[in-house]
Amino acid sequence: MGAFRSWLRQIVVYRLRNFWRSRGRLIAAGNDSRLEEQLRQLEDDGSHLSQRWDREHNVAVARKLLELIESRFTETTRLVFRRLVLDGADADTVASETGLSLNAIFTAKSRVLRELRRLGQGLLD
Repeated sequence: MGAFRSWLRQIVVYRLRNFWRSRGRLIAAGNDSRLEEQLRQLEDDGSHLSQRWDREHNVAVARKLLELIESRFTETTRLVFRRLVLDGADADTVASETGLSLNAIFTAKSRVLRELRRLGQGLLD
């Protein structure tokens, strides 16, 4: 569990509770009890809602990291990474599509992953 992600989730819960309290609406009855249940789920690291939060956070961070490294690699290297890692294509297919050797394919993938790990250290599981 990422400490930052957990901290951010707790801050959101705290801020939402304060918002609803300031409006005089916190957990009176009916739909407000549903809101409180959702806030409790967000506080619970093992709940379905918290796990969904974590997945969506990871996707958002990964997208941003990919944007940040785009200018650091050639178009071919980015294509190799996308096809292997994001699309799930096998190495032989990517080698055939790009005209690169298997060694070049795996080297390109490794270079991008290394940079993503460096930039994303502590932000993703």
